[in-house]
Amino acid sequence: MKTSFKNLFSELFEQRRNLIWTFLILQIISALVSGVLCFIKGDNQIVLVHFQFGNFFLYTANLLLIFCLLYDPIFVILTAYSNEKINRSQTWRLIPASAGKIYLTNLFSSFMAVVGLTILQVISAGVFYGLAELCSEKIRQETLAKFSWSLIEANETIWLVEIIVLLVLSVTLFYLVLSFINFTSSTIVDFLPSVSGKFALYLVRLLIIILVCWLAYEILDIFIFNGPNLRTFAEIIFNGDFGNITRVNLILLIIDLILGIANVLMINKTFEAESNK
Repeated sequence: MKTSFKNLFSELFEQRRNLIWTFLILQIISALVSGVLCFIKGDNQIVLVHFQFGNFFLYTANLLLIFCLLYDPIFVILTAYSNEKINRSQTWRLIPASAGKIYLTNLFSSFMAVVGLTILQVISAGVFYGLAELCSEKIRQETLAKFSWSLIEANETIWLVEIIVLLVLSVTLFYLVLSFINFTSSTIVDFLPSVSGKFALYLVRLLIIILVCWLAYEILDIFIFNGPNLRTFAEIIFNGDFGNITRVNLILLIIDLILGIANVLMINKTFEAESNK
């Protein structure tokens, strides 16, 4: 009897559940400690100056969101490592499901772990913002003064949606590229009898990484802009250049689909799991 997607997803997502809560708790603790530090003054004697709970919770909420820039990339890297560990595991291949199905479910479970962490981060920040509003009448008045539906323009909403799509596709691309590098390098080494060992595997991976980077450069140069660089890319994103952002998203979607199909074919046909994983 084949394992259902729901059961397989539940088992794989369980591998990330503890990591989600660990990161969230560490991020909240970091934000709380940093929030307190905002009020600490003095060289010889540490004292709290002008401490107010409203401002404390407001600073904590802002810092929690800022810390996402640090915690979220690390979380993505760790879930990607977990992905590849499961992909290489022969034990997971014993599950009554195709290797391709396990791979795609594994990929989806990691992606949903990132989504889950993001949702919890937003909820946590919202709680702190709510506490700030409850504790400070001044903050409530400032919020009411700034809040206006007229400020929510259509272009800003479109830009936000485009950025969210860009982040989703970029995280997916990172997972897919890492799997592609591992699958192709292992496949090449397995099909070359005269080549074996860890050194040969790492050398092949290095060559594939160089090739992938070169292809990425060429794709950006042809379809996005001439002479790609981080400054130009940042200008496209933060200046609200919707045409170019949409083009980037379409290209990322096509690349994700191509790599996803290639990875499924390789894990079904050529990639061999390792018994000691």
